Order: sequence, then C-alpha cells, then structure tokens
Amino acid sequence: MKRQIMGTSEASGCSLMSCLLVMYAVVAAVGEFHFSGEFIIEGNSTLRVNLEQLKNLNLIDSANNKIGTIEEAEQAAECQIIGDETTCWCESEYIWAKAVFEDHESCRNKLKCVANVSHYTPLCNPKVSIQLEGTMTKHSDTSKIWNADLNTSLANVFNKMNGFESLITTVDTSGLKADFAVNLTALFNTSTLNELIESLSLYPVYASTKVETTGLVEMSSPSGKIPYEKEEVELTCNLNIDDPMSSCSWFILKTSINETSAIGNGTQVEVGSWCSNVTRLLLRKPKGLWRGVYTCKFTEGSVSHKATGEELEIDLLPDKITMTSDLSTADCTAGSSTPVAVKVKCAIPRPTTPVNYTVTFNTTDGNKELMDKVDPAEKTDEIWYIKPTTISCADKKKQSQTMTCLFENSSKQNKKQDLNIPILQAVDRFCEPDLPWQKTKAGEKAIMECPVGRVGYRIRPCNVAGEWQSVLDYCVNEVINKLSSAVENFQTGLDATPEIAMGIFSGLKNNSASGTNMSLGDITATINILDGMKNASSAVTLHDDSMMNDFIDSASNILSTEWTDDNTITQDLSTNYLQAVEGLVTNMKVNQSDGHNSSNVQFQVCRNNDGCNRTIFGVEMALTTTAQAKVVALKNLSNKLPNRFSKTESASIVVSATLENTSDHMTNITLIFPFNKTTAHPGYKIKCVFWHTNQSEWSDKGCVWTEAEENIVCECSHLTSFSSLISKEEVDHPFLDMITYIGLGISICSLLVFLFIEWLVWSAIVKSNLSLYRHTSLANIAVSLLLANCCFLASAFPEKLGKLTCFVLVLAKHFFFMAMFFWMLCLSLMLLHQLIFVFSPLRKRVFMILSFTVGYGSPTVVVGVSYVYYDVLGKEPGNSYHNPETCWLRYEGLMKGSLHAFLFPVGVITLMNLISMVVVIITLMRPKVSEGKTDDKETLRSIIKAIVFLTPVFGGTWLLAVVSFTINEKTTLKVMLDYAFTIVNSLQGFLILVTGCLGEKRVREEVLRYILGSRSTKSESRQNLTTSIKK
Repeated sequence: MKRQIMGTSEASGCSLMSCLLVMYAVVAAVGEFHFSGEFIIEGNSTLRVNLEQLKNLNLIDSANNKIGTIEEAEQAAECQIIGDETTCWCESEYIWAKAVFEDHESCRNKLKCVANVSHYTPLCNPKVSIQLEGTMTKHSDTSKIWNADLNTSLANVFNKMNGFESLITTVDTSGLKADFAVNLTALFNTSTLNELIESLSLYPVYASTKVETTGLVEMSSPSGKIPYEKEEVELTCNLNIDDPMSSCSWFILKTSINETSAIGNGTQVEVGSWCSNVTRLLLRKPKGLWRGVYTCKFTEGSVSHKATGEELEIDLLPDKITMTSDLSTADCTAGSSTPVAVKVKCAIPRPTTPVNYTVTFNTTDGNKELMDKVDPAEKTDEIWYIKPTTISCADKKKQSQTMTCLFENSSKQNKKQDLNIPILQAVDRFCEPDLPWQKTKAGEKAIMECPVGRVGYRIRPCNVAGEWQSVLDYCVNEVINKLSSAVENFQTGLDATPEIAMGIFSGLKNNSASGTNMSLGDITATINILDGMKNASSAVTLHDDSMMNDFIDSASNILSTEWTDDNTITQDLSTNYLQAVEGLVTNMKVNQSDGHNSSNVQFQVCRNNDGCNRTIFGVEMALTTTAQAKVVALKNLSNKLPNRFSKTESASIVVSATLENTSDHMTNITLIFPFNKTTAHPGYKIKCVFWHTNQSEWSDKGCVWTEAEENIVCECSHLTSFSSLISKEEVDHPFLDMITYIGLGISICSLLVFLFIEWLVWSAIVKSNLSLYRHTSLANIAVSLLLANCCFLASAFPEKLGKLTCFVLVLAKHFFFMAMFFWMLCLSLMLLHQLIFVFSPLRKRVFMILSFTVGYGSPTVVVGVSYVYYDVLGKEPGNSYHNPETCWLRYEGLMKGSLHAFLFPVGVITLMNLISMVVVIITLMRPKVSEGKTDDKETLRSIIKAIVFLTPVFGGTWLLAVVSFTINEKTTLKVMLDYAFTIVNSLQGFLILVTGCLGEKRVREEVLRYILGSRSTKSESRQNLTTSIKK
C-alpha cells in the first residue's frame, strides 16, 4: 500500500540558503500492515541526516494522530534552493516520478533537473528493471535497406519514455526484419507504449511492430516436485500496473526439446476467464505432458507484458503402457510339465525428460523381478522394458496366466498394466499355425506388431470353433498417428488454438486423400481425430472457412473406401463418424463461405432469410427458418449405419441440418428423394427416418412420407407419446399420439368432474371410517393423476421447452406419478387389512398419518434420491437424471438409467396391489356360514365386478407397460400391448370416475338428489312425521 507521508525535522543545512531531503521509508502502521512512502526533511543550513536516527521515529498526521513508526529509511532525492532557482536530483537507485517526467521536459532522462519540482509527491520512485523486446517487419520489400539510421530512429522514439537507458538493434540479412531490445528503469502505461509503437509504422521506419516486456508481471507457482496426477495445481500472474488488458494467454516451454506450446481450455487445464491485472492457470491432475517452464502474457494492442517462472517439475509416470508378448498362446498340449518360454515387453512413450522408473514384473504365481530397460533403434518414440519368463504347464486345468508390469517413480507412486496369456491345454480347441500367425487358442485373438513405418497392431481372431477369422489391420500411418497425438493434446488444452486446429485438418486432408489405401487402423484413427476435434471445438472457437473446407474434404475421403467386413465394427465406426461430423458442423463457424462440396460430402450454408431451400446430391431440402442454417449431405454412409428395420434398403444419402444463433428449434424439414418405381421391389414400403442420436439408430418417429410421380417426399417433426414414459425407445406406431392426447383430454375432464362430485357429496358419503379411508385415497389418487397428466401434456413438445422448464416438468411428472401409485398402495393395504383383521378395525388417526406419509413422503424420497444419485453424485458418468430430448427419465440399458427409479416402484406396488386383489377374490369365493351354499353365477358376477372396479384404482393397467418393456423386438404382441396400454392408461381418469365414483350407489343417489332437487322442506317434514307415527 502506497501513502504520502510529510513531516519536518530540525537539522543542520547544506551550506546553502535552503535544502530539502526527500526520504523513502518503510513504515509499520498502527494496524497490522506495512506501507512505503515519502517524507521531506527541510533545513536552511547544512543538513546531515543520520538514517539510523530516523528508525523508530513516530509519524503523526495533522490531527496529532499517530500514523505509524519508521522501520527503514533511505534518501530518495535532494533539492537545492538558491534564490528563486531550484535544482533537484534523484539518488542513484531512484528515478523521476511519472508526473515530473511528463510535466517537465527539462527533467526527462537527466540526472539533475533545474526546475521547481520539490512539491511533487512522489518526486522520485525506486528504479525497476524492465526489458522491452520487439520485432519490426517492413511494410514493403521495395528496398532492403532501412530508411535512415534505424538505431537513431528507435532511440528518438524510446527516449520519450521515462527511465530509458539503452537500446540494441539487430537487422536480419534480408533487411526486412529487425529485432531490438530496450532497457527501462521506470514503470509506464501500456497506452503510452502503444502510441509510440504506432508511430513506428510511419516515416522514417515504415514497419509493423510487436513488443514484449518483462519486469512488470510477477508469477507465483508451486515449488518442488509435484506428484503425478495431483488433484489441482494453480499458477497465478499479477500485472504491477493498473492498465486494462484485452487478453491473457499462457505458454509452456518443454526444455528437453526446446519447444513452446500455447495453452487453452481443455480436459486437463482451465485458463481463467477473468483477464485484467490477474490471470490464473489451473492444471487438473497434471501428467508428464505439463512438465515445463510456464509463461503468462497480458496483451493490449501491440504490447504484451509477460513473466516466466521456474520449471514446473512433475514426478513422472508413463501416461500409456503397452504390454505384449512374443506368444499369443502358451502351448501346453504336449502333455509334459515343461514350462513354456515367453518374452514379455512393456513399451512406454519416450519421456521428454530423462526419468528413471523402477519397473518390476509380477505374475499370478507370485514372482516379482526387475525388468530390463531397452532403447530400441527401430522405435525411436518408445522405451521398452523386457523380461524373459516361463509359463508353467503343471496345472492341466489352468486356462490363462496373468502378468503385470509395474512402474514406480521417486514419490513411490505406481502405475501398472496387465497382460493375460491364454494357456492351450490338450483338450482345448485351437487354430492351426498359419504363418506368420502362431497357434492360437479358440475364442482368443492373435496379435502381431506392425511393420516399420506404421504404429499399432494387427489382430486375427480365432473363433470358438477353432477357425481363423479375417485379419483386422489396426496399423496406423505414422503421420496420422502424430495427428492423433496432436488431437489428444488439443483436447487436454495443450496447443489448443485455432492455428493448430487448422494444421490438424490440413494434415488430415492430405493424409486421407488416398482413401482407397487406408487400413482399418487409419480409418479408425481418422474418425477418432474428427471425434476428438468435435469434443474440443466446444471449448475452442473454430471459425476459418479454409479449415471448414479441409474438414469436409477429410470427412469425404474416409467414405471413399470399404472399411471392414465385420458389420459390428463398421456400425460402431459409422455411428461415431456421423456424430463427429454433425458435431463439427454444428460447432465450427463459417465467415463468408456459402458451403463446400466434395465427392462424398456436400456442405451448404443458408444465411438469415425466410427459408432454406437447397439441392444436395439430388435431394431437395426445404426448411422454413429465419436463422442461419447449415446443411450437410453424406454419400456412402447410410449402408454402414445400424438399421433396425429388417428387410429394408437404405437410401444412399444422409442429410443433416442445424440452426445457429437462435433459440427456436427446428420443427419441420421436408426432403424430396428421387425414386424410380420400375427398379423397386413389388409391394414395396417406404419409411422416412431420422437418426436418433441417443439410441444410435434410425427412427421413423414423427416422420411421414408421400409418394409423387418420381419422388419420395419426407416430412419430419419429432413428438413424444404417452408410452415413452416407460418405453426403452420412443414408440412410433400410427395414431398413437392422437389416441394419447384425446384420451388424456377425456381423462383430465373426468378427473375434474370426479373431484367436484367428491367435494359435493363428501359429508353425505363418509359416514363410516371405511368410507372415509376409501374416498380419501381416491381423492388423492385423482389429484396426483390430474397433475401428472397436465405435466405430461405440458412436456409433449420437448424441443420447444427450455432446459429448466423441461427439468421441472420431469421432476413433477416423476413425483405425481409416484404419488398416485403410493396412494393406490395405501388403498389396497387398507382393504387388505379390513379383510384379514376383521375384528381389529384401523383407527382413523393411524390411517391418516400413515397414508399421507406414504402417499407423499415416499415419492419425495424416491425423486430426491434419484436426482442426487444421477446429477449430484454422478454415480453413472454420462447418464444424467433426465433426458432433455424427451423430457422424461433416461434409459441407457438394463439396470442403467434413471427410468429404473420409476419402473421398480411401479412394479413392486402393482404386484402388491394384485396380491390384495387376489385376497378379495378368494374372500368372495368363500361362502358365508349363514348363507350355506351360494350361487356360482352370483359369485362369478361378484368377482368380475371386483376386478373391474379395483383394476383402475390399483394400477393394474400399468402391467401392460411392464410386459411391453420386457419385450425387446418389435413383434405383433409388443405393438398390441403398446396400443392397449396407451388406450387404457390415457383414459385412466375416466375409468376412476366411472368405477370409483359413479359406480358407488350412495354417490349416485346423492348426485341424483342434488340434480333433481327432491329434498324440499315439505317432503322432509312429512317423512319425519310419518317416521314418528310408525315408531
């Protein structure tokens, strides 16, 4: 903290009329902090100040309040006053303050100043060491000789800066570029330096200039060696001048290879978004990639202020361990107990700095030995650790041997890799040797290294029948492998800049151009590169038209060759490819480009207008929108994608459209495909489909088609249906949505009528505890179902809802449906208690407390725990509590997804309610002792009546959904169940009105009395009189 301190002291003067001594002091304030400042000692005769005597001197303000005590002091300046003339000078370690320098030209960069400046506060500041390093590039190469004397020109410019001391200039041999270094001893404003640099672009220099300064920024960083993958490491830079800066950037120098890389946001690093006088860099679980010397920069205009810290040391462990052996299978078929010799190799990427690991080799037999380090000449980017060993054949039942290589660093941290070597026994099937492939156990894979110049491995599976399968060549071109490494770094945040991204796409385009010669490994690596850049582009803005063109060409090259005969691998690759391409098209920005066409991919841009109409690969597309739209069409892809519609052929074109800079969602898109009827199969059927990203499959949900003379017209809009609540996928049967919404409308109206009738006749029908229990449960069931249905309708169009609205509706639906089921459980348990414990009636207070606790407390627990489990704790990474695309719970597979937090309670409660219903039926079938033998027809009628009346209020109709959920294939039975469930459940409110209200005689009588108005005062009097006479 800086403060100006003024004070006087009697002392002898300097043989002159007057003398001023300006002292610079460190003061201990009255509080707990220290500050520095100036004070002046004035005298009329010779001044001889003993600095030691100033220590511990108390300073007071104008009100005689103690400010603090001087701890250290030194002379900063001295002024001599002779008559009206004042001469001042700063001491050797001080320099004129900014105001003095700017106001008095006679003082600029001079030791003594003949001017009345003694009143300036501060007068002199401590010198600082600041270096300016700049590069100048001439605007024109018409002459290789700098105009005038460059050194003189620059000196004239920088001499205008306070504290200018020296200048060194170096011009390169071309005469078009020059470097200079300036030393300053005073602080300055960035704007001042920018103005001076701007003047360099004018006569006589005619050059553009960039300048970096050191000495104005302080960096704080951890000291000592940092453990591998430590949770978080933070570096901070502070700018010591109060200037606004437009950008902050970070860089890392790998000292071992003398290579500097820019740092951006990524999976392992976060660059603070705040950039003014402070910038922060946060490393998450840093690995060896982040070992180096860090530099931060504050930039404004042509000036950057930077600081470089000490090398950040990380106690390394290998980021990747590849463990292989010279045998795919240990052959113990000879029948002897002779061990099988095998050589195990653990390969790691060559560290950028020398590091000594302790590498041990372990087996499941308990052996533990050190491995031998090898520096292979044929693999300059790897270090190997070798261990010859044996596998015992003594145990004739042993199926495999697991081996482990363990790397340990100086901090005793370790990392391991396992290798499982199958053991071939005499009774096992195997694939015969087929050079260069060795004998391999059935059900296992033989693995071979790649030839020189390629990276990866080749695999040849041996199926369970002991037959060789096709070779899977995962060997990758070295250039593509380097691009893969660059993308991995880019994702982490290292070299995550648009310039590096441009180089990646350019390299990918050039090395995938020979598409027909690409191996499966090349194709896989290329798709992974696209996928990695898709992920990274969400954090780093990519907005170059030429970069987009290179990306389109690269994506097209991959589709120019066959991938593999393995359908599973092809489908996985094509799914990843489509998601990567769609993601990059969405994330990458275009400037002036209207699109780019390649042999297999066409990309078109629709600017802001009233519509988007394009023809791509012969397919006409129409989209009504005022936002910017990007459309991409892909050829030779659809036949590679998974197709769940059996006995169908895919169109050759896949079309994708995205909207930019708008909150509106695409609701309808029309596609017109050319179609030749003469080549079609007799009785053909057509499906218009869209790619369901979450399910990774085609879906015809919300898509309809019409047939023209020579075209197929597809129109798609994506809606939800009631059955999607508990379906593993969106149900897409015809008319299902119409049935759902009509049924829900009827159900909501019926529930409102039911609740009105209950309110109207409540006091007349709840004369007994049993009736009170029943109608309380029915009323709460109706309220819960009413609110759940309203929430369902509100979320019928998820694409039109905001994220928060969708989330709230999911919570509400989950809660109210659960509340409905738990109130159903209360009703069934109450009925079961009455039937079993006839002589122990349920007390009113007990029922009310238990029923409301179970009815609303249990749903709260279920919903709360589900949300915390999936969203707060993240117990299933990648699976959130709800799916924004459907505004409902997620289903990600068996026992995966929050949908199970709905299914399990529904299944358990429905099962318990069915047990209660069975008890009711058994009770009806048992004749009363007083009645003797009962009529079978009457008993049957009673049973049917019980089933009809109890099924809606016991949730029995939901069994249809549970059964449908267990059927994976789209069979006729599943379709019938989907329709049946949709019909009965969308009308559940109507069924509750009929069975729970109008089906009860006492309720009907009370309703009729209100309708007919039959209870007049006169009739009541007569009835009472008649009753009295009869008595």
